[in-house]
Amino acid sequence: MVWTAIRFNPAIPVINPDGSWGSSQADNQLGDINNPVETAKLTDQYNKTNRLSATGYAELEILKGLKIRANYGYDGSYNDYYNFSVATPEQTRGPSISTLNQGYSKTQQLLEEYYLTYNKIFANVHEITFTGGYSAQTNTGNFVNASRSGFTDTDPNQRVLNAGSSAGNSGNYDDATGLQSVFGRLNYAYDSKYLLTVTMRADGSSVFAPGRQWGYFPAFSAGWRISDEKFYGQGMKDIFSSLKLTGGWGELGNQNIPAFNYLNRIGLGSSYGYALGTNTAMQNGSAVISLPNPYVTWEAASMTNISLEFASLNNHLNGSVTYFNKNTTHMLIPYSGVETYGAKTQLPDDPGYISLPNLNAGEMNNHGVEIELNYSNKAGQLKYSFAANGSFLSNKVTKLYGTGQYLSGTSYGRENVDISRTYEGQPIASFYGFKTNGIYQTQAEIDSDPNIKNDPNKANIRSGDVMFVDVNGDGIIDDKDRVNLGNPNPKFVYGFHGTLSYKNFDFSFSFAGEAGLKLYNADRLAGLDATQVFNWYAEELGRWHGAGTSNTIPRLSSPGYNLNDNYRSSDLWVENGAYLSLKSVSLGYTFVKKTVAGVALPDIHLYASSYNVLMITGYKGFTPELGYNGNNLQKGVDVAQYPSARNVTIGMSATF
Repeated sequence: MVWTAIRFNPAIPVINPDGSWGSSQADNQLGDINNPVETAKLTDQYNKTNRLSATGYAELEILKGLKIRANYGYDGSYNDYYNFSVATPEQTRGPSISTLNQGYSKTQQLLEEYYLTYNKIFANVHEITFTGGYSAQTNTGNFVNASRSGFTDTDPNQRVLNAGSSAGNSGNYDDATGLQSVFGRLNYAYDSKYLLTVTMRADGSSVFAPGRQWGYFPAFSAGWRISDEKFYGQGMKDIFSSLKLTGGWGELGNQNIPAFNYLNRIGLGSSYGYALGTNTAMQNGSAVISLPNPYVTWEAASMTNISLEFASLNNHLNGSVTYFNKNTTHMLIPYSGVETYGAKTQLPDDPGYISLPNLNAGEMNNHGVEIELNYSNKAGQLKYSFAANGSFLSNKVTKLYGTGQYLSGTSYGRENVDISRTYEGQPIASFYGFKTNGIYQTQAEIDSDPNIKNDPNKANIRSGDVMFVDVNGDGIIDDKDRVNLGNPNPKFVYGFHGTLSYKNFDFSFSFAGEAGLKLYNADRLAGLDATQVFNWYAEELGRWHGAGTSNTIPRLSSPGYNLNDNYRSSDLWVENGAYLSLKSVSLGYTFVKKTVAGVALPDIHLYASSYNVLMITGYKGFTPELGYNGNNLQKGVDVAQYPSARNVTIGMSATF
């Protein structure tokens, strides 16, 4: 709806003088976007989920220090979906007939866990805690969908399935999955100064083939309270009253792939054509719908961290500095195969009927440093606390399919090109496209440009077109010149928050920010694409319209006169994504021990607060907080994301 509202041509009235809805059908120069106000008014849709979550446990101390505990859990979700699309034949994109889609689904998760814990202190200095356990989890579910179209009467009372003239429905049982785990953990402390933890867990998942279902993941950590040592003298305590060094290494597994990747699955009930002489006979039958990978197994992530924790200034200042290094191996990524199976295939760039399995082929590294500081104190009746944190991050895919091969993000726009690509040796979900070097101001610049020296399209380029860079030096602008245009993963993430109280007043705030990242403003690309007859951004007024007028926004051109493809994926749409946001602020006052006519009143706290208060950024879109869209192979791409809402709350609470 946001994208549609931005694109709807302002030359079209929302409502015509006769009361009918405005439409782009009046002229093909008005675009093909449906009237967003009509769409909003006619929308009849809901998606309701009822969820029941229940847990219970029993615990028994068998002997002193020895306990056994059993946990049981149930998590069930019941979903009800309804969508009635009213026919809007007066709109360019329809729909031409009314359709009702309705669906119900149910998912259930059952969990059982058993723990045995033993805790004992020996000789007043040796403390041991051992925990061993077993857990099992099952996930099941099913759904049913139904649809009908051709409603002759769209009165709300007639919007039921039986009122439609043509029907379609589908149902399916979700692939049931199960997970079993056995684990043990030993904690040891000597004189509370030397700390050691050793963990081992074994996880078995039904999504993998027999013989490859189990993964084994060890971990250990150690700590040293340096400030408790005898050599840690008073002079050192005057600087750091507490000092602790910790370090550890551990592995965790990931099994987040569809069930039965290891099997050749068969689909039923589809129609297939068979050439019989000069005719094609359509027969309902069965066919392979997925290729197997019987070797697929657990993905593993190993993490190493070293941390220094400290307290200073009479314990008013507390903080920690942590170095971490995470390596993910045997990454579960889509299979990269050749398109020669002799059947329609579902490849990343060629959707079809046969899906390809995941395989353990990738490796990725994340490392960095995290810093946390907290200072609290008081001055008379003023109490205050301030905290800051920051993380320096680095990401790189260290192994994928090999040189030149990549994982692609979601394609975008009428050009249907991928914006994000993941290559070996580069950060995940990096932006890919063409580098630019301004706008051609004159014909002489076109004639002398070495970037297009041998380009067969050179004669079609005009003044006001974008000057693309020939990266590989062959004098031709083509897909071989697409390069990395930026990293959507921040190099620095930080936050700052504080609280103050004075007498009965209280005040708090929090900031958050990111730096060292790029964002891809695909919405701005569409908003400045002069080959389309949508509503344009006001920036279009600053376009090139003669030598020296603009070096960033190309000339106006209709589709048949934009043979330079000025609006392809390029660095024109890549922006600095750094921001600082005042996330929240709150001010309150508490009335304490007040009386009226001798009657004691409850303590009353009045407050006003706001969330998403202020955003400081150079980014031109609605918000730089874009995150992922589509999947984790595309991040920081703005496709007219719904703007963040600012809220203001005024409230009161009473304590009796």
